[in-house]
Amino acid sequence: MDMVIAENKTERNHVKTRRPSIWDDLIFTAWGKRKQRRQSWQP
Repeated sequence: MDMVIAENKTERNHVKTRRPSIWDDLIFTAWGKRKQRRQSWQP
């Protein structure tokens, strides 16, 4: 569910800023690392 929301948000930002797909990949990578860190922190 969170992934779908994040994808929709990223698509909206991509259309608004018209940034290259590489920038979206960097955002997704950082977001994925942050999510993994949160999951590993939870017991």
